[in-house]
Amino acid sequence: MDLELLVIGGGPAGLTAGIYASRLGLRALVLEKGLAGG
Repeated sequence: MDLELLVIGGGPAGLTAGIYASRLGLRALVLEKGLAGG
């Protein structure tokens, strides 16, 4: 896997970071151990 951004935590801030990174054309992965969104 060739990632440019790894976000650990899928709460509101983590999901937002993943969305904005994707909009900028970065390959991002958001990891969350529970339910996404916090």
